Amino acid sequence: MINPGHSPTAEALVHLSPVHFFQITALSFGLAIIFLIPPFQVPDEADHFERAFHLAEGHFWGEQQDHRLGGVIPESISQLEAIYLPMKFDYSAKQTARKYAQAKAIALNSPVKTFADFPNTGLYPFTVYLPQIVAAKISLLLEIKPLYALYLIRCFALLFWVVLISKAIEIMPRHQWAFAFLALLPGSMFVNASASGDVVTNGVAFLAIAFFYRKIIEKEDKLTPKQLLWLALGIAILAWNKFVYAPVALLALLLPKKLFENPAYRNRYALGLILLALGIVATWNSQTSSLFLPKDQYNPLFAGQVTLNEGVDPGAQFLFILENPGQYAKTLSLSFAENALAISAHYFGKFGWEKNYLPGWAIGLLVLTTLFLFAQKQPVELPNKARIVFVSIAALMAIGLATTLYLMWAPVGHPRILSMSGRYFIPILPLIWLSLPGLFRFSHTRQVVMAVSTLALVVGLFAAYARYY
Repeated sequence: MINPGHSPTAEALVHLSPVHFFQITALSFGLAIIFLIPPFQVPDEADHFERAFHLAEGHFWGEQQDHRLGGVIPESISQLEAIYLPMKFDYSAKQTARKYAQAKAIALNSPVKTFADFPNTGLYPFTVYLPQIVAAKISLLLEIKPLYALYLIRCFALLFWVVLISKAIEIMPRHQWAFAFLALLPGSMFVNASASGDVVTNGVAFLAIAFFYRKIIEKEDKLTPKQLLWLALGIAILAWNKFVYAPVALLALLLPKKLFENPAYRNRYALGLILLALGIVATWNSQTSSLFLPKDQYNPLFAGQVTLNEGVDPGAQFLFILENPGQYAKTLSLSFAENALAISAHYFGKFGWEKNYLPGWAIGLLVLTTLFLFAQKQPVELPNKARIVFVSIAALMAIGLATTLYLMWAPVGHPRILSMSGRYFIPILPLIWLSLPGLFRFSHTRQVVMAVSTLALVVGLFAAYARYY
């Protein structure tokens, strides 16, 4: 019976589950973001969009042509990019009715092709773009205009991510509201409601971490062959998409042995996951290493249009690290120390390219709320040994990420690591948050998550509107 003092809406909110709150909030705000943010204003979205179409037309690898790296795609995509890409670093540029009319008038005309440069995404496998490929294929079959194709790809990516995160929240034995809060951070929403290739990786990482956490905490029924296969598939996708996230496989060493038919199988399975990840990384890198073109070898007619930095040579940079481990350790530590605030701002409240953030007070509120939510005591806590392993894996992933950025974006021997964006830490930081010890009990977690998540996303929409309109 509904209390006469409460409205039906209030009663429904009281009984709303974390999964349903996440789904309602992610879909409503996600759709608003999809149509509010102008095309290609999410980091590297144009390159991801091009790569999705390239894959949809059956090209498994990026292609080298005339000292360029990319692929053949419909020429009309480049016409759409010519309208919107100049906005990304021009803070006075706005979305206008004239721009939109120009973009809407462009037909896909898929038989007319051109070679497009996407050297950073041309090395990515098809698993990075699972929902995007489907939407791009539909667009090609139905000759959907490129502007509408971008919106379709964004919608498919958002829906795919919502399904994965919903499952992750559902299987979390504790911290369900906190996990929903992490997924709904504005910095997360603005990336995952786009054509970005990070969508699949973020969703799979959350799901894999939630599965490991559940099995470690609850020590419940034995693992089934189906669960073990799904977990192996998730680790394979993480390793293939971005090998720096493959260390998530090490969490298998924390799985209780009694969950396996034979206790000895636990170590064999964990070793199998690790070898699977290493094998995928080694195989893919051996196939794609020859495709990479540094900027000084790139076709000079197009070098100024691609996302590459001068003086980058991954092979030479790797040798520099091996020959100067002490100097690189200093570079690593100083880069993290100097970029800590920027990484946090990116992770919690970034939208668009460059200096597009939520207000400082909103980012501060999100940081404090995250710490508050994960510092609550739970009926069953992670053992201290597991906490150390969670933090160690997060540190390993962060160092691997920083090293990869150093190899791919910094000139050889550069004293700092460049491009340390907070969005790269979306699959890493949940390990840190889950390792926090419980300090107190709080009975209004639901209300805090609902209020702060909704407020932050509303503020994010207003900030994005002010930037682009």
